[in-house]
Amino acid sequence: MLSNFLDRDSEPVNILDRPLPSKRDQKREVSLSSFCYLYSEIIQYHQKRTNQIKEFERRLADTGYDVGLRMIDYITWRKDRNSKREIRLESFLHFIANNVWRYLFGQSASVEIHVDIKGCYMITEEETIISKFISTTREYRNLNCAAFVGGLIEGLLDAAEFEAVVSTRSAPSNIARSSNKTVIVIEFSESVLEREANLK
Repeated sequence: MLSNFLDRDSEPVNILDRPLPSKRDQKREVSLSSFCYLYSEIIQYHQKRTNQIKEFERRLADTGYDVGLRMIDYITWRKDRNSKREIRLESFLHFIANNVWRYLFGQSASVEIHVDIKGCYMITEEETIISKFISTTREYRNLNCAAFVGGLIEGLLDAAEFEAVVSTRSAPSNIARSSNKTVIVIEFSESVLEREANLK
């Protein structure tokens, strides 16, 4: 058995010894039930440590932020080595709404420009898969569990040097009356807006 482990021609024994999935591998998805279980454990972990909704959402956003910082490298480098890095603000937002969103959730989101506030954009999704199977008690009825996704987007933006303040909100859904759509509001800093104006 030890000789099989040391033999380089044999099949790798440990999962960590296996190579990363290539682009040709179509079966690299995590099952929805596994993802929901992991996310419910994250929610329960933070729920035990706070009893205020704002603090709860901030903790979820902080966890998502850490994931977002690492996700940008994975998507741009490991997934497609020939992809170029987006340096324009709107192009990067469309990269998040299309490529990142499709990679994480299997569908695209929409990007909208806030008309009244300069440098404010919104990413909306009608039915967020991350909070689809979450039910809350009365005291947590205003909790938005998609704050994790808002933190993830803030981490992606910070890693790509687009400094912004990201907040996650709920709005009435156009499709289903009983559910709310998730609106992620992104307000970019003045330095990012100045850099974008200089690129035009």
